[in-house]
Amino acid sequence: MRKKLHQEDPVYKETLFATHRASRAIDQFLLTQKPSLEKLPASKQKAALERVRIELRDNPEYLKLIKASQEAQEKLESSYPELFVSNEDITLRRASSRKELKDNPELQRLVQERSQAYQLQQDYLHRDKELSRLKDILN
Repeated sequence: MRKKLHQEDPVYKETLFATHRASRAIDQFLLTQKPSLEKLPASKQKAALERVRIELRDNPEYLKLIKASQEAQEKLESSYPELFVSNEDITLRRASSRKELKDNPELQRLVQERSQAYQLQQDYLHRDKELSRLKDILN
């Protein structure tokens, strides 16, 4: 869905890029505050940037950039809420789907068939005496 929006929706694309620009602006600000970080390898630079973030957490200019970044992210999330589904929402949808299908005879039949197929597979595999002995050890 994101890929399709990225290709077909210029508003989405611009809003997404605004979040990226805001994030880069924060990193650039941190690098201007500590120019020595630019010389670090990329693997160490992220950790060093995090330390500088902590040091500058009360800096008014930094806070202004953080606010702009949060606003850009909020605009993206409010404009395209379908892209930002929480785990709780997914869990609730899954639970409601299960509840709807609980009494569905077709689903019950399929679950029963799957169960029987698995049991037949296990019986076949454990016909071998050695595999059967190993199964008994595990159980």
